Amino acid sequence: MTAGPVPLPAARGAALTGYDPVARAFHWLTALLIASAAGVGLYMTSLSGETEAEIAAIMRVYSMHKTIGVAAFLTALLRILWALTRPRPGPLHPNRRAETFLAALVHWSLYGAMLVMPLSGWLYSSANPGYAPIWWPFFQTLPFVPATEAAGNLFRSVHVTSSYVLYAAVALHLLGTAKHVILDMDTTLARMTSGAGRAVPPARVHAAGQLRNADRAPSGVRPAIRALLSAPGLPGERADHPRRA
Repeated sequence: MTAGPVPLPAARGAALTGYDPVARAFHWLTALLIASAAGVGLYMTSLSGETEAEIAAIMRVYSMHKTIGVAAFLTALLRILWALTRPRPGPLHPNRRAETFLAALVHWSLYGAMLVMPLSGWLYSSANPGYAPIWWPFFQTLPFVPATEAAGNLFRSVHVTSSYVLYAAVALHLLGTAKHVILDMDTTLARMTSGAGRAVPPARVHAAGQLRNADRAPSGVRPAIRALLSAPGLPGERADHPRRA
């Protein structure tokens, strides 16, 4: 005798119209901090000084950039943890499989860069203690980070490279949002501003259908598609339904 699928709890399976207030607050706060850190970072690279007072002023700008970056990292980390533990609305256009896949790819590239870029900057600062210290309430150095030139160069390279990934992901994210607003004229943006949109199944429910569709793909690409769709949050998180025996 085989057991049938275990139904989702009502709280997890009920249709959703948008993101919850905490997720929306994390989204916009993270966006503000990332934009501020990037803006200050681009500004500080254009500064030059000769007098002691000018150099001290530049160091304050560097400290501001570092402090905002650490705040952005911690906020992004909390945002991702919240997103992974809460139900979120599934795609508005699930039949557009390529678009849904690309949106998920950009989404997780953005998440990764939001963590790697500020964290690598924090590690770079830890490898160069005493230079433009990070302000309270954060601390300047991280444990087990060697204060060496080699470590500093490595973390700086990661910081610069991840910044390009972040800028590209943000640009694609904004282009996707503009497409939904101007061309599709749907409620994608409203789901993250007011939480009001067209009711759709949660992402976990949508993932069940996506995984079944993956089994129809060519055998050569089937394992890769299933692995991607089974990752938490891609494009709708792993289904809670166990397979039939």
